Amino acid sequence: MSDETPRLRLAQLVSLQELNAVTWNEALAQLDALVDLCLSGQYVNTPPSSPSDGDAYLIGGAPTGAWSGQPYKIAVCLDGAWRFYTPFNGLRAYVTTTGAFIVYLNGVWTDWNSLISANEVSVGSAATCDLGATGALFVQITGTATITGFGTAANRLRFVRFAQALTLTHNAASLNLIGAMNRTTAAGDVGIYSSDASGNWRERSYFRAADASAGVVTVTSSRRYGINTPSPLTALHFTFNSATTDAIGCTDQSTDDARTWRTGPGVGGAAQWGFYDGNAVILALESSAGSRSVKPGADNAQNLGVAARRWKEIFCAHPTFTTSVADLKSWRGPLGDDEYAAGLAILKEIGGFRYLAAIAEKGEAARLHFGVRAQRLKTILEAHGLDPFHYAFLCYDEWPATASSPAVIADKAGGEVLKAAIPAEPAGHIWGIRPAELQWFLIAVIDRRLDSLEAA
Repeated sequence: MSDETPRLRLAQLVSLQELNAVTWNEALAQLDALVDLCLSGQYVNTPPSSPSDGDAYLIGGAPTGAWSGQPYKIAVCLDGAWRFYTPFNGLRAYVTTTGAFIVYLNGVWTDWNSLISANEVSVGSAATCDLGATGALFVQITGTATITGFGTAANRLRFVRFAQALTLTHNAASLNLIGAMNRTTAAGDVGIYSSDASGNWRERSYFRAADASAGVVTVTSSRRYGINTPSPLTALHFTFNSATTDAIGCTDQSTDDARTWRTGPGVGGAAQWGFYDGNAVILALESSAGSRSVKPGADNAQNLGVAARRWKEIFCAHPTFTTSVADLKSWRGPLGDDEYAAGLAILKEIGGFRYLAAIAEKGEAARLHFGVRAQRLKTILEAHGLDPFHYAFLCYDEWPATASSPAVIADKAGGEVLKAAIPAEPAGHIWGIRPAELQWFLIAVIDRRLDSLEAA
């Protein structure tokens, strides 16, 4: 058994030794001196003339007087005399004269504050730009050479400012960049990077110099996130001072065209919120004085629903409005004889029915509808020598089968992207009619029938 502890060098009592006051007090004095060490000076060579008990100094390399022969040791005044202690790894001290918080390791005292306030070090860009070798927390990278790695120094943190445009090459293992894709920098951009125990680097955050005036992110105690607003009203709240700024964007790296979906006021235009699919605006929400509406991205260019994905019901306070402009029509005129004859047959086809899906859901409570069967219209028109699909009131659509997509797919950069699983859908087809178109056709038939009856 040693007669002192390994780190603080506290005197220990030998086995079966009676309690020794001198040994005990010496240990207490050493604890009092070194635990939460507070230094009145750092690298001081001349002892103070009138020290007080408890005063402690880190001695410099050329001590004089009572400190002679004790370079770089800790001098502590006790009972009017100086005691000297040798620093050990992990010893921490606060220096009252400078506000420095220093730590001892392998013969070197390091000021933790200096790590935060250190000067920026410049390094030139290269395929391997060794950030760990700089020894500085803040690094500026100059040049335009493509960077494929930051070296292999382990457990490092670096704040990096880019002086020029260059390319950072994403590598899922050694240089993992946000978004799992290569990054093109611009002058003034700043990134935060850290390495793990194996020396692999990861991008923790990236700030564009061009967005320096964009504002800050606020997080409230109720877990609301605000961008450019100190008081977010919702779980995620954006504030902009420009009608041309998009609020949210998402680039789909799983597709060959890597299209970017965007939404925000910059997509829809003034007083509008739009949705952009990477090729065109598909929807715009307008809210201005006297006008609140949901609009398609372009006039007469988009559908609401498709044959395989139909809306179930539409609730309206007024009937739909269909434009009818003479300048937009090539007018043909009244019904032909074969159309009239087919129309009379279609009138006899009108009858009542109930939907099979409604019967399965509601039983006898399923409601009764009136109308025609699209397939019967086709048969009647063909029986009268007419092309069924020449008439806009008859519709037929079909679609191919689609395969299911996994919940996790690999993107082009080799990383993984989470997506909602989409189930497989079989091929299908559907018949339909445009009621308004058919009604106008039958009105023309009825009108001609009335004319013939009145003339008889």
